[in-house]
Amino acid sequence: MIKYIFAVVVLSSGCTDAYFGKLKSLGNSARVRCWSGGQLIVDTTSSGKIHSEANSNGYYFVERSTGEMIEVDADCIFRYHK
Repeated sequence: MIKYIFAVVVLSSGCTDAYFGKLKSLGNSARVRCWSGGQLIVDTTSSGKIHSEANSNGYYFVERSTGEMIEVDADCIFRYHK
């Protein structure tokens, strides 16, 4: 019964599962894969959330394995860990 009530609340609020997924991923690490010219140029894991700046095509994050700040301006896919 509680699941039904929760589903009704979610559906009536107009929020999508993608929106809730984004909220649940806040602060989580992610696999980062970026391409340029069809070549894979970045394949790593962030230590936390990946950020983008207003008026910019790029992204920045801290790499988990090295602790280094990485900035990239490329076509990327981010897969957040649960």
